[in-house]
Amino acid sequence: MLQIDKKWFLYSGLFLIAFGVILKLVTAFNLLALVIIFTGAGSKVLYLFLKFLSKEYVPGTELKFLIVGLILFLAGNFVIQKPEFLSLLLKITGVSLKIIFVLLFILKQRNAFGRNVL
Repeated sequence: MLQIDKKWFLYSGLFLIAFGVILKLVTAFNLLALVIIFTGAGSKVLYLFLKFLSKEYVPGTELKFLIVGLILFLAGNFVIQKPEFLSLLLKITGVSLKIIFVLLFILKQRNAFGRNVL
């Protein structure tokens, strides 16, 4: 049976999100960019789900940062663009909370399974 490394889902998800954001910023392909971004996000969610199924990850309070961060980021994308400051504030706050989640996730994994986790 083919064994796929779970890290592939994480790194490909990060790449797709970064590529989608760049595509959205420099071109007019907004729909394509959103599809790429959501595909990347789905890949990262799959990574977390596979870690959970293999009991390598036990969700804790750090998951609250991810959920609130995602809600704020999506709200920033869909809020009426006037005032633009509110949209930007929601997006920056959402991304900041998602970064906190990633840092807490990495610390938790390193503490549980040693230094060479990700």
